[in-house]
Amino acid sequence: MISGANFTLRKGTLTDLDAIKALVDQHKKELGFVTRPALHESLERAEIFVAIGMHSTHITGIVHYRHRRDGQTTLYNLAVAVASQKIGIGHALVDSLYAEAITKKQRLILLKCPQVLPSNTFYKHYGFTCTAIEPGKKQPLNIWSLTIP
Repeated sequence: MISGANFTLRKGTLTDLDAIKALVDQHKKELGFVTRPALHESLERAEIFVAIGMHSTHITGIVHYRHRRDGQTTLYNLAVAVASQKIGIGHALVDSLYAEAITKKQRLILLKCPQVLPSNTFYKHYGFTCTAIEPGKKQPLNIWSLTIP
């Protein structure tokens, strides 16, 4: 468990499924439709970190990912409740993912983000490199990667 000034991070559990689904549904415009079975499977594999508000039991952020056998970690979804943005939760969630990727001997973290989203600025400031642009279903996607030494 990791604590910040206004939040705590931990691995998500199956009891968090409803709250995680509600949070990602609040971000459908950015994330698209994230299915309950996909979240359930990732929780069973312990591949979701959650942020919990320090003065509540509400989940205020999540990072949903997959460690692949080929050394790549794919970041599927990163979401922070609007009221909890700009206090370091997203950064802390990616820090936790990065630290875990190191322990799992992964070589890089990869993600795709629609070009029009402000999240691209977050990934750039974090240290990700935009390595390519590919057509998406509705709009072009930036391909971001972060090499793990």
